[in-house]
Amino acid sequence: MDTLPGFITVVPFRRAGRGIIFHIFLWVFLFGSTFACQKQPSSASVGGANNYLPLLSGPDIKRELNTVQIKQGADTFARHCSRCHGTQGEGAADWRKPGSDGKYPPPPLNGSGHEWHHPSIVLRDVILNGRNNMPAWKNTLNSGEVDAVIAYFQSLWPDGVYSAWYEIEHRDTGGS
Repeated sequence: MDTLPGFITVVPFRRAGRGIIFHIFLWVFLFGSTFACQKQPSSASVGGANNYLPLLSGPDIKRELNTVQIKQGADTFARHCSRCHGTQGEGAADWRKPGSDGKYPPPPLNGSGHEWHHPSIVLRDVILNGRNNMPAWKNTLNSGEVDAVIAYFQSLWPDGVYSAWYEIEHRDTGGS
């Protein structure tokens, strides 16, 4: 076996094919990393500097912001949600650690938590029926108010986070 710089090992399958395999590995080694290291637009991908997830939404996602609905959601959020999730949706400081009862404190809803990992149907269900320490709001909020609250806290999300949520929404629910 031949070892190339960068710890690529060429495995000879057959004597005649050894040169082709060597050249393929050499080409991938020399040129493949060039393409993989290209900077990706932040609104079209999610992840750290070297971990990109391509999104269906692409770099030109258009957020549909209904200002009336967002204002209604902000008012409803202030009345019912901010006590636990914070006035700006920042959540509890230790939201990732369970309390002594084994339940987690309120997470942020401003895009810095995990709320963007859930499609709309899950967000609605959690708000209406509760989960963990989250109380059920089905006897207090109607579906329009729930949608307005979701629209409000989504308006707090950076574009890259919204794009990631959009991707999940359309993969999990087919775009509902």
